[in-house]
Amino acid sequence: MARMIPQTVVASDTSGSERRVFSLLKNSLPDEYVVLHNISWLVRASAHRPTDGQADFLVTHPELGLLVLEVKGGVVRFSAQTGQWFTTPSGQSERTLKESPFDQAKRNMYALRDLLRDAPNWKREWELLGRSVCFPDGVFRQRLPVDDEQSVLLTSEHCSDPAGFAQRIEEIMRWWRSPRASFSKAAQQFVVDLLAQDVEVRQPLGAVVHETDEQIISLSEQQYRVLDLLSRNRRVQVSGPAGSGKTLLAVEKATRLARQGAKVLVTCFNRPLADFLSSTLQNNDSIAPDQRSRLKVANFHSLSFELCRQAGIRNWTESQAGELLFNAVDLVGPRFDAIVVDEGQDFEADWWMPISMLLTDPDDGILYVFYDSNQKIYRRPEELPEGLVPIPLNESWRNTEEIFHSVNEFYSGDEVRCMGPRGPEVQMEDMDDYTNVRQLLSRVLHRLVEEEELQPKDIVVLTTDAGLREELAGRVGAFVLSKTPEGPRDVHLESVHRFKGLDAPAVLLVDAGIATREEQDKLLYVGCSRARSFLVVCARQDVLNRLGPGAKGAKPS
Repeated sequence: MARMIPQTVVASDTSGSERRVFSLLKNSLPDEYVVLHNISWLVRASAHRPTDGQADFLVTHPELGLLVLEVKGGVVRFSAQTGQWFTTPSGQSERTLKESPFDQAKRNMYALRDLLRDAPNWKREWELLGRSVCFPDGVFRQRLPVDDEQSVLLTSEHCSDPAGFAQRIEEIMRWWRSPRASFSKAAQQFVVDLLAQDVEVRQPLGAVVHETDEQIISLSEQQYRVLDLLSRNRRVQVSGPAGSGKTLLAVEKATRLARQGAKVLVTCFNRPLADFLSSTLQNNDSIAPDQRSRLKVANFHSLSFELCRQAGIRNWTESQAGELLFNAVDLVGPRFDAIVVDEGQDFEADWWMPISMLLTDPDDGILYVFYDSNQKIYRRPEELPEGLVPIPLNESWRNTEEIFHSVNEFYSGDEVRCMGPRGPEVQMEDMDDYTNVRQLLSRVLHRLVEEEELQPKDIVVLTTDAGLREELAGRVGAFVLSKTPEGPRDVHLESVHRFKGLDAPAVLLVDAGIATREEQDKLLYVGCSRARSFLVVCARQDVLNRLGPGAKGAKPS
């Protein structure tokens, strides 16, 4: 029995005659035959318009080569007077054919030849092609206009006997055989793969990530309603898990205060987060230039150092930043009408007093503190100024559901509901499967950029160890990992610690595996939650298993 591609007749408008020939080919030919049904292709020959090719059947054999088979059912006749062919399908009226069925078969045979010649790795010695026309419903009593066509003709006489049909197919294919050609099983497979390849029109991961990211950004703006509810409160502490939009709300609150004419300080712990906040606020077109000048953005240590310099305090040290800022403010006096603090869980207890002293009204000045509510990782910020109204955020907006469920493995606190879209699966890469981290990142980045069509600018590589970040900086395969990416193949490289409070469409998190279990949980929680739409975690298998069974690549413990 021949292998048919497709296995059954697919097109609903296939004629009964063609269906009968399909059955004959399938059931009468030996299994070394592969028959393609109802195929078409397009060939662009040099200096010519593109040419369409089509065959009712293409019969292939590992020794006899290829046979283009055209089927014409019903009553068929040729008029020598007009030089035209006519067909009368069963139960229908006669109609004129656009061209001779033999010319049609010939044209398609040559179109197939051209297609094969243009195909990479096609060998000219495989070029063994023939053509035939089958009239399953009739017998010719007269000679054909071209005598040679009689030698390659199939009629109802052949179709009435399966054994005779198979023999006739073989005779026709041998009639076309050329001593210069050398067909083979490899040639047969080449043709089948070329014309009957499975096709999947898929959406690249890059497109999925882009679409998901747009949904998240659109959804996140709905969080502004929280600030609308808090507009009458001057002193607020806003708590929520990673992904609940605390930084987004901090920026929006500072924006609204600046538009109202207030002199505003926006501060945080991380220098990269401060740079992001500054860039975001300074490029905000909704704030007038004169209002924008009233915005001050600095991370806590930079703020302490700057004010100490203005106050004439020397010998500044990072470990005494809080105490020295207290002394500086005592000398230079209050500076701001409102203060917005982001990532407040990282502030030391002795920092809050000098922060409050920077307000023109230390007791009733506008103060908004945003901090992470994860009780498994952080304690509630200590020594917060009195009178802050507590507002919990119980919805996660920044991450997809897939990322949220992985991050949630490291969260403890009030129940949180994910508002983000489903998104792509979190992918896992076992670091033991690679000889080194550079090899792993090279392969993963190649897959994401070249195959899945993500943009390098949308990807951030995060390491759980600052030393590993320095080790990985530079060329990795076809990419360059850099803290300041500029080129089209540059990918942002940063440590989890320095990327706190920030996010990116796609994150590759690399776990160095050198931290304690408690510190590792914190790093995984922060690192995974930096990804808005797509996350790849590269770690040992025991770490991957802790991110939840739903992650792609995690295995049962």
